[in-house]
Amino acid sequence: MYSVNVCVEDSLKDVGLDKFLARNTSEDNVSFADIMAEAEKKRRLKHAWLYEKVDEQLEVSCHVQLFEVVLFKMLQLILECSVTRRSTQ
Repeated sequence: MYSVNVCVEDSLKDVGLDKFLARNTSEDNVSFADIMAEAEKKRRLKHAWLYEKVDEQLEVSCHVQLFEVVLFKMLQLILECSVTRRSTQ
């Protein structure tokens, strides 16, 4: 056990604080993100009835937004066609 600690301490002597924090913080952030993703999965499973409604509303919202975009593009084309017609007459 002591030899492992000495080895670790020797290897950390050459590492500056910035390098140490950069390496270990990024590893901690990845671990934390994994833990949070797993917690979110469990929460969604526990409260599935709630998330089903939210997902349905998001799906409807996406369809409405898509419809609005398509409608806007169609109106743009109609206006362009009417302007082109007037200019050619």
